[in-house]
Amino acid sequence: MHPIIHHPEKSKFALVEDGIEAQITYTIRDSRVILLHTIVPDQLAGRGIASRLAHHVLSFLKKEQIRAVVRCPFILHYLRKHPEHQSVIDAAYSRQYKQLHGGESS
Repeated sequence: MHPIIHHPEKSKFALVEDGIEAQITYTIRDSRVILLHTIVPDQLAGRGIASRLAHHVLSFLKKEQIRAVVRCPFILHYLRKHPEHQSVIDAAYSRQYKQLHGGESS
């Protein structure tokens, strides 16, 4: 299993498998992490890499007590299946958080 590396200078968490990079990108605004995209190339699909990245990023944010806003559809999907990570979501700034709890649809 390849390690997931945080590259804050590039605003991403990434892992390289079989010479191919998968990543979660983010930006920071108002002291919140905005989770933008989960990118897993087709060559790595079906290996659980996106879930592994999401788990790592959300665990990191929880440990560091950093609030997040989710813009990435995959991470939103992951949070529906893993409610233990929902505590990192900044409900005041995330319409997606309301979707997790059966509120507005978008």
